[in-house]
Amino acid sequence: MKKLLILLLASLLLFSCSEEKTRASSPKLSDAQAASLKKNLSWENYHKFCGEQNLNAAANFEKIKGTVVRWKGEFAMTTNPVNKTSAVAPEIKIKLPGGKGVISDLTMRSRKEHMKIAEKLKRGDEVLIQGKIMYRGEGLGDHVLQLDKFKYLPPKEPKKIVR
Repeated sequence: MKKLLILLLASLLLFSCSEEKTRASSPKLSDAQAASLKKNLSWENYHKFCGEQNLNAAANFEKIKGTVVRWKGEFAMTTNPVNKTSAVAPEIKIKLPGGKGVISDLTMRSRKEHMKIAEKLKRGDEVLIQGKIMYRGEGLGDHVLQLDKFKYLPPKEPKKIVR
């Protein structure tokens, strides 16, 4: 019984120490920092301040919500979910460098002309995206962007065919 109690106390101590480390390493955005970041917000900075590893992510996100960003990523897939009004809202899913998502990190609400481009893409194709940040992803949910511009970036070198 004593051994079990000692193990329980040790595990509680371990968890409480790691939480403090997380709080200490969760940067909080000041208004001046947010204004500066809005001018040229990179995915790395967005992920640092608004990713789920940051305990201040919700407060940080409110300061940069609506920012127009321009990021590079890899095409993952397209979806056509039905919204509450029974209308089909096409979406494009993108995997971003250093992102923690399993399939994608970013869901982009798009228009029909963007879907014409996306239908020709293969998983892993590099794309350039521009749009407005709308929602912060949590858990398994992606961050959401209202897509404005969408462009396929062909590889610099042709892919080698191995036979």
